[in-house]
Amino acid sequence: MTAMCRMAARVGLPVIITVFVATSLCAAKDRVVVQPRENASPLVLACEIVDYTAEKISLHVNTQSTVHEFPAEQVQSVEAVQTESHRRGVERFQAGDLSEAESLLVQALADEPRAWMQREIRGWLVRGALRRGDRAEAGRRFLEIIEQERAPREYPLIPLVWGTAETGTALRQQAREWLTGELEVGRLMGASILLLDNAYGEVTRTELRRLARSTDRRVSALARAQLWRLRVTATDVTANELAEWEREIESMPRAVRAGPYWVLGRALFQRSEYDRSAASMLWVTTVYAENEPLTAQATWEAANALERLGRSEDARSLLREIVTRFGWSPAAAQARLRLEQMPQSKDVDRDG
Repeated sequence: MTAMCRMAARVGLPVIITVFVATSLCAAKDRVVVQPRENASPLVLACEIVDYTAEKISLHVNTQSTVHEFPAEQVQSVEAVQTESHRRGVERFQAGDLSEAESLLVQALADEPRAWMQREIRGWLVRGALRRGDRAEAGRRFLEIIEQERAPREYPLIPLVWGTAETGTALRQQAREWLTGELEVGRLMGASILLLDNAYGEVTRTELRRLARSTDRRVSALARAQLWRLRVTATDVTANELAEWEREIESMPRAVRAGPYWVLGRALFQRSEYDRSAASMLWVTTVYAENEPLTAQATWEAANALERLGRSEDARSLLREIVTRFGWSPAAAQARLRLEQMPQSKDVDRDG
């Protein structure tokens, strides 16, 4: 085994996975730190991770054959072995080289025997498709994850439509196929894409109402929030209705809160409640930021709301953040233009 290379890689999910790269996956150990209960000392476990989902982590400790399980919320950190193609793919993605990154990550899928790590690789491929604006490819990759695991850690990446995104012919065709499929998540994605399509509006609304009764809390929460999109621009949406949405979001699984917060923020903006709108959008920007295009757009919306409140410097800060964090996104182009249009900051060095 070559000397192991260690790097910290932010995977866009609550736990940071530190990566060990080895020429032989079975020749190295994973390392997991868990906090079994409040006030207890953390457990540092040299192990082999058997599975890791949004609900639990399963592992072999040392050479024992017994599988130990811990709730996912108890996991503090993970150090996991990765293949070289996986590590390099993530590295190129973070450097902004999508073409090379996706090529390496596809190779990593072929190199990687572990199901839970395959899901993580597919998560990066979903991110790449989202950056490219290819919602159909993002959806297909996401369904590959769901077909393998009902509650993956990658669930925040589900590529639903939350605004009024344009849908081309190919995407509508894919959405129609998903809408008539067996998988609830596929039908949810298809309904999301076609919800505002005049030809499919009633069909999608009926399907979303059906999915809102799903026994899967993630699916049911997202289906209800998708229906909120029909109310965002309504003139009769009430303060009580929006307060109910906010309470419902707080009770949703954390993995699905980003989109609902975005819809809430837009509805509040329509009512000229700019302070609360900005607060809702900033939940996406700062806490539920896994879906990058949605996060970029939420940051843009928050900047707009803050500017309406006269908080120009706070708005300017967010616009700069969009350009820095999401330079590849349509929101970044909007942010650059707005920064050029805004009056010069008063705290700019007058000698400059």
